[in-house]
Amino acid sequence: MDNKILKQRIRGIQDDMRRLSNDMFALETSNYKDYPENFLELSLDTAVRAEKIACKLRHLIGDYGIVKRESLMKRVAESQGIEVKREGEIFMITIPRYTAMLFRNSYNTNKSRSTHGILELFNRFSFCSMASSRET
Repeated sequence: MDNKILKQRIRGIQDDMRRLSNDMFALETSNYKDYPENFLELSLDTAVRAEKIACKLRHLIGDYGIVKRESLMKRVAESQGIEVKREGEIFMITIPRYTAMLFRNSYNTNKSRSTHGILELFNRFSFCSMASSRET
């Protein structure tokens, strides 16, 4: 990766982190008892911003090429308590606070369909897969 692009991406993440810090200050000072809807919206926006920062960092590390994507994603999954198990043609993915979900591996009939279902699950739960589009 070009050093100029790397620094640009790092600066972008730093800017996002400053915005996250501002969001956290707003959460701390907001009156959640009188304005619960505002607090909820701000909480969700803050959580999404934090997740986007984490995704950008994972992509940056993965794109830089020092750490293998498989190793990185395994550590990320472990840090979030995500477990993936395979028994024959069945994949069981356990996501904390969510019910375990089962996927039948249709590898023999349609390889892309089996992968798509898993990636769709991760995207629905704000888990940023390395296969998704990159943000710069």
